[in-house]
Amino acid sequence: MAEKLGCSRQALDTLRKLPGAPKSKNFEEWQKWIEDNGHLKGGSKKLTELKVLIAEEELKKKRRENSIAEGMVVPADEIRAFHQQWSMKLDQLLTHELDTNAPPLLLGCDIVELRKIMVEIHDRIRHATHAGLLNWGPE
Repeated sequence: MAEKLGCSRQALDTLRKLPGAPKSKNFEEWQKWIEDNGHLKGGSKKLTELKVLIAEEELKKKRRENSIAEGMVVPADEIRAFHQQWSMKLDQLLTHELDTNAPPLLLGCDIVELRKIMVEIHDRIRHATHAGLLNWGPE
């Protein structure tokens, strides 16, 4: 059988000791086991499949790196940092306009004046968010 499988008797004896080796002397069963596990040929189908998966993942990683380098994709940590900074600025803006500026302006106003002042405050908030909140600072 060793000759039919293309190996020496010593190699076949070594293969018989491996886990999962066929116990029978059926040539087709041995041939399939050798092919499936890559014995005598330097690689198995499973190993080849793993190499393909690794190559695909490396290609995906390279594409992502290229997308980032080209500015087509923004890394998640940069988005999180921007969102955190934007949220803090928005909180500052709202605190400045509503907690600091509004009370003295609204004190003693009738409803018409109150609405007019609130529209002005709302316009300042809208302008700050549209113009670029990250560049905003209290006046």
